[in-house]
Amino acid sequence: MIQKESILEVIDNSGAKKANCFMIYSAGKCAQIGDIIKVSIRSAIPNGKVKAGEKFKAMVVHTRAPLRRKSGDSVQFSDNAVVLIDDKKEPIGTRIIGIVPREVPQKIRSLASGVC
Repeated sequence: MIQKESILEVIDNSGAKKANCFMIYSAGKCAQIGDIIKVSIRSAIPNGKVKAGEKFKAMVVHTRAPLRRKSGDSVQFSDNAVVLIDDKKEPIGTRIIGIVPREVPQKIRSLASGVC
């Protein structure tokens, strides 16, 4: 579960490395996989699409807390991670490094290297 002030990894090739959550758009205090949050970039690589200090919307793709599915399975990751998106809910980067669960929308899943 992602709360305000959570430090998150960015797993796309937009140039950001770490982000800090400061707003959750879903109802409640915590965000789950597939929810949209607002983040501030804390560290970024030089010459990337984004710079440190900029604010973006992001979609949660990994959480340390287990996610229960209707089939009884649970999915859990070793880190909390997001993908940066624009106002049209399309990813800023062109590639996602890692596995993305089925609960994430298709247009983001199509950029990932694997789907679980």
